[in-house]
Amino acid sequence: MDIKKPLKYILTASSVFLLLGCQSSDDTTETELVENSELENTTHMEGDAAILAVETSKNVQVDVSDYLQIQNELIVIEAINNNLSDISAFSTWPINQLKLGFTTETDIVYQNGNYTAWDDLNTRYKLSNIKEIKFPSGNHYTLTFDGQYNTELLVEKYSTLPGILYVETGGQIGDASDICLEITDSLHYYIYDLAWEDCPSGCAKHIYSGFSVDAAFNVTILGTYINEELEPMPEWFRQRSECRKWL
Repeated sequence: MDIKKPLKYILTASSVFLLLGCQSSDDTTETELVENSELENTTHMEGDAAILAVETSKNVQVDVSDYLQIQNELIVIEAINNNLSDISAFSTWPINQLKLGFTTETDIVYQNGNYTAWDDLNTRYKLSNIKEIKFPSGNHYTLTFDGQYNTELLVEKYSTLPGILYVETGGQIGDASDICLEITDSLHYYIYDLAWEDCPSGCAKHIYSGFSVDAAFNVTILGTYINEELEPMPEWFRQRSECRKWL
């Protein structure tokens, strides 16, 4: 089978039913999925689907139905090629933390327990911990939230508060294998990136595997691309620039 050519897997309703962990006629049960009613907010999101849902969210708080859709699509893709199950999404930055610093005057107010301007945001996004880090230049704080959010957008919320010197998402050290997602009107595009060699400096070698999934869980294999080979970048990979920016 030449996986460099687009191949489509048509998944019937019954096959999706089985892949998504529902009970079959012989009373066997696969992986259980969380129902919408059990997942009231982002506190309960986890794993690769949580990272991908956050990275593609246009809002601070992820729509739970988007998270569940992504979770189910990953199950279907990895059922077609179970070698992909060893590849996990690598978040560009923590999806439950911000780093923040106050002006000197405001930090004194905070240290005295009188800074209340952020109370509403802290309550809304379920702030669970504040870690203080002391530097000669002043105090810095890591905020940890009980939930997963698009922290790039959350930065914008906190940066409007009075007395804030800076707010940032922070970052991760090095690189690793990864998964990215790009959403269009009709399709979800996934690229699995198997990465190795000198990953503390950014990973020198990659094998990319591309897939698209429609709303009915029909999966198309777009192809594979090995970056160390001399072959030109395939069009399916080139077109997914919004996805690749996360890799």
